[in-house]
Amino acid sequence: MNKKAFTMVELIAVFVILGVIALVSVPVILNLSNDSTDNLVLKETIQTAVEAYVNLNITDLEVGQTEYINSIKLINNGYLDKEIKNPETGKVFNSDDYFEVIKNEDKTLKINIIKR
Repeated sequence: MNKKAFTMVELIAVFVILGVIALVSVPVILNLSNDSTDNLVLKETIQTAVEAYVNLNITDLEVGQTEYINSIKLINNGYLDKEIKNPETGKVFNSDDYFEVIKNEDKTLKINIIKR
């Protein structure tokens, strides 16, 4: 009898263990992927809303100049939904949350979320 091979019971045990590991890890990995995608979409939504507000309401923003916009102003004017959450904290925006808007050399806007 050759003792160098694995028995059928040992092989089945290994496959069962690998199956349990896969059952536990795959949903966790998929959930992390969904969270990062949701966060990216949220940041793009905020970027678009702030850019729309600035383009329509702050026409004299010069290159290098910084403007601070209260998040409640964007919500009250319909640029953001009142239930939208801050992607950095996961909490709904409140009156302490501001958007720091800086006009770059190439005329694009750099937007940071800050508390005041």
